[in-house]
Amino acid sequence: MARMSMDTEVGNSMSNNTTPEELWCVHILGPDDLYAAPSKAEAERAVAHMKQYWEKRHPEDAALNMVRFEVEPWPYSPASHANGVATFYNEIGISTP
Repeated sequence: MARMSMDTEVGNSMSNNTTPEELWCVHILGPDDLYAAPSKAEAERAVAHMKQYWEKRHPEDAALNMVRFEVEPWPYSPASHANGVATFYNEIGISTP
């Protein structure tokens, strides 16, 4: 999976009544990667897929909880979220709904 570059704007450009809590991402703790997700439901689906994939291929790491996958609010600007969402399905490796 490709690591998305981080935007240094921490929600400074909120517009259209959008709050950071409404923008979601998949956070992979271990390598500390963030992937902007189109919705919370899609982030949850991606996390479930990634956990299953990781546990099958790396059972020793899964048992030690070396890498964790979480759904979290997007911590950066709506513009950087939109850029990330454009490549979400290719980067995460799941099919579009």
